[in-house]
Amino acid sequence: MAIFAATLVLLSPFALTITLSWIARRHKTFRIHLDQFRVAAPLGGTFADDRDPQRQLREMEVIRSRHLRLPPGT
Repeated sequence: MAIFAATLVLLSPFALTITLSWIARRHKTFRIHLDQFRVAAPLGGTFADDRDPQRQLREMEVIRSRHLRLPPGT
């Protein structure tokens, strides 16, 4: 009986949370969406797209354009 009571006490907050969120979603008053929570790291900021490849491509294009403008023999 003690194990059943302990299990009931431990699982009741989860059951209450699931029930309340189901009721709120059913009545369209659930205001929390997953897109509100961005993935981030401590002292690292958000995990946005890595712009290194874009920067490298841009620098390679600048190098190519400078090389084409050089006079012959330099």
